Amino acid sequence: MKKANPFMRFSIPLLLIAFFVWFGAEVYSRSGGSGISGLTATNSNGCNCHGSSSSSTTTLQVTSSTGSFKFSPDQEVDFVVRVTNSSQSAAGVNIAVKTTETGSTNAGTLSFASGSGLRTESSELTHSSPKSFGELTYAEFTFTWKAPTTPGTYYLRAIGNAVNENGGTSGDQWNWMTPKTLIVAGATVTAPTSSSTWCAGTTQEIKWTQSGIDNLKIELSSNGGSSFPTVIANSVSAGSGSFNWNIPVDLTPGTQYQIRLTDVADANISGKTSSFTIAGPASITSQPTDITVCEQESVTLTATVTGSVKSYEWRKNGTAVPNSNSASLTINSASLQSAGDYVLVVTPDCGAPITSNTAKLTVNENAKITQQPTGVDACAGADVMFVIKSTGLNKKVEWFKGSQLLTGENRDTLKLFSVSGSNAGSYTAKVSGDCGSTVTSIPAVLSLGVTPEITVNPQSKSICENQELMLSVVAMGTGISYQWKKDGIDITNAVNATYVISNFQASDTGNYQVVVQGTCGDAVESSIAKVTMNSAPIISTQPSSKTVAAGEMLELTVVATGSELDYQWYHNDTELEGKTAATLSIASASTADAGSYYCNVTNDCGTIKSSIVTVTVDVIEDGKLSLLTTAYDLGIIELNKNYEFTIVELVRNVGSKPILINELILEDDLLDGTMTISFPTPQELGPGEKADLMIDVTPTVKGTKTYKLTFVTEDGQEATIIMTALAVEYSIELSTELINFGTVLVDENPTQSLTITNNSNSSVKISMVSISGDDDNVFSIAQDYDGTVIDAGAELTINTQFMSDVEGNYSAMLEIEFDEIEKISVELKAVSSLSSVEDIKAYINDLRIFPNPTAEHLNLELSAKHDLSYTLKLFNPKGELLNTKNGYALEGNNNLTWNINNGTSLSAGTYLIMLEINGSVVLDKVIVIE
Repeated sequence: MKKANPFMRFSIPLLLIAFFVWFGAEVYSRSGGSGISGLTATNSNGCNCHGSSSSSTTTLQVTSSTGSFKFSPDQEVDFVVRVTNSSQSAAGVNIAVKTTETGSTNAGTLSFASGSGLRTESSELTHSSPKSFGELTYAEFTFTWKAPTTPGTYYLRAIGNAVNENGGTSGDQWNWMTPKTLIVAGATVTAPTSSSTWCAGTTQEIKWTQSGIDNLKIELSSNGGSSFPTVIANSVSAGSGSFNWNIPVDLTPGTQYQIRLTDVADANISGKTSSFTIAGPASITSQPTDITVCEQESVTLTATVTGSVKSYEWRKNGTAVPNSNSASLTINSASLQSAGDYVLVVTPDCGAPITSNTAKLTVNENAKITQQPTGVDACAGADVMFVIKSTGLNKKVEWFKGSQLLTGENRDTLKLFSVSGSNAGSYTAKVSGDCGSTVTSIPAVLSLGVTPEITVNPQSKSICENQELMLSVVAMGTGISYQWKKDGIDITNAVNATYVISNFQASDTGNYQVVVQGTCGDAVESSIAKVTMNSAPIISTQPSSKTVAAGEMLELTVVATGSELDYQWYHNDTELEGKTAATLSIASASTADAGSYYCNVTNDCGTIKSSIVTVTVDVIEDGKLSLLTTAYDLGIIELNKNYEFTIVELVRNVGSKPILINELILEDDLLDGTMTISFPTPQELGPGEKADLMIDVTPTVKGTKTYKLTFVTEDGQEATIIMTALAVEYSIELSTELINFGTVLVDENPTQSLTITNNSNSSVKISMVSISGDDDNVFSIAQDYDGTVIDAGAELTINTQFMSDVEGNYSAMLEIEFDEIEKISVELKAVSSLSSVEDIKAYINDLRIFPNPTAEHLNLELSAKHDLSYTLKLFNPKGELLNTKNGYALEGNNNLTWNINNGTSLSAGTYLIMLEINGSVVLDKVIVIE
């Protein structure tokens, strides 16, 4: 019989409503409202708010839709929990599936269908409201449980509360359901795992955990679980938890193996592993091979390995190579240190490590230059070496001068014997080989030292006391130094191109000379510079006051001593323009020229003023004989040559009336009649009239000549002129008429000298020195001689030079022109010879000549490339052949001795030796000493 809901009958006074707002909520959830969760464990308090203890009058049973409580993983099963109580009218329930009987961990997933009277709370099920029994004595709650993926034993737990629906907790009866064991059948493989590697031919233990299975079938897949064609065991007791598998030795290695465990009774229940590895024994099927590479090339050592490998390690000479965990070892840029014996040690997953055969790596050295050549400063005739250090496989060395290959020079050392100007330049070595690219050395320059040469000599000077003396020289040459001398004695610390005395004194006068010494060649001496003391001007003869007739010549003279004097005349304290000689001459005086005169005499040392003199100019009423000058210098006249002179307006009438010149009186110092006078007499000159004098002179005796000519007028007036001349006989002597340079090596620059001696009784002046002829371009003059004066009895040395870069015979003319005499010509000759070192190296490897200098014997070390005949020749500096020796040399080293004197003692000096083989020659200089 259905009872009424006790909550519907419950009424209370309005006064108590506020209290039951709070309390009623709790009661409602237990008896008249929705249920709560978390009460299913039998060790919990249960529904103690409906009674302090469970009541056996309330019972709970569960049924499954499958009729079984054994399920597959993830299987969904419907359950019905029935709450029965014969004395109550409705019931509520709390349902849960846990991993243990009393624990709190949920298992699987609970759900319900609409209308089931259930709701979800904390992953458990509880009633949404008490479910009425109706005409029955029970209420049923239908729900669905999805089994978990993991097989195992789980527990369905429930608690039911049968209520009387009185709106309160009194009279309600609750009880637990005995937990129902749910079996999720299945097996979980715990070994092997995804990281496992099992070796074929070994016994391995397959391990698992299982639930609800009696016997298991064990199967094997090699394709990642796509199929399991191999049965390991048909039926194994599931409860054993493991099975020892004897892996076939011939099982193909792979990484996609899986093991599946299946319930023998239900093929739908199974579990499998992730993919794991079956490894077979490893072996090296292809050994690494010996390899030869060049430096900086990439190289790979390779072995072929089969089987499952745990690790690789390459070893070089027994030492592990870092980061070499591969069957191949690549060296991106091999070095010499990379060379060695290499092996590969393979550690397989199965079995002991195995070692490959030894592979020898040979690294050949690239062509390289480890020591660079250095430049050389050398003197002509010296032996020179350029040295490199080079390496490389089958290296090849080539030397170059500039861009020109030096044939046969294929060693690290380049030797140049007896260098000359043709050897100067930049040298480089190129090294190539079987490995690497061609490398080129830095350039090494051979600079040929220049022998000292003075281009500008110090000049003679006259210096005032207390002034500065500066003497200088301009010289060229390699490594030159200077030493000044005074009167042949070295001056201490005078070692520069310029020598200075800041406060010149009389004791500093003398002959100065500088010696220029260079790294190459002999020292050279400058010409002597004569230094004298220059004193301030001193007037020894003062000018005198004079009275002259108008129209007469006025001459005032001052005589002074001192060097390089300058004169300046003044009239009435006004400077007379152009009057700068010791004698002031006014050809025709006028009354305007009357007045006071004086002269300032000046040089670098000071100025002195002459006495002031008075000039009176009278106007003559009668005729007056006068001469333009009373002294006339005819200059230098050459012996036995005829000279004609005209003295314009020499004779003049400075008076006011005519005069008649009716007599000439001529006297000379030798009375030899060498002068003829052309002046017609008698000859009348009117006032102010002038007449020329013509003279004809032919000297016959050298020396100074004096001619005295007196003009006499009819009324007894006389006027005399004294004429002087120097009669000279020119005589120039040359040291040679042929300047022969002899045989000269190409690009050498020798000097030859010509000495000119002036045997005349007068100085001569060179106006120009030049070279003419077809070969004037290879001869040169060492310095500028134009304007040089050669005093009587003095000498002058003219230096000439020769240089050609082409073999051949050369000639030209040296021409010397003078102001006073005719041009002199001297022939120039030279032979230029090329030292054919490169050609002759087709026959010889090396040539050494010693001792040098020598007295008579020369030793020659000749390394011949094959048996050959040779000729030795000796030349003097003029290119004249002095001695010849013919001989025969065998292949290899030959030691030869030659007496170059050939029975005649050679004078000390430099000679030229020539080695000739089949038309190829090499030249060298030999210095002979006494």
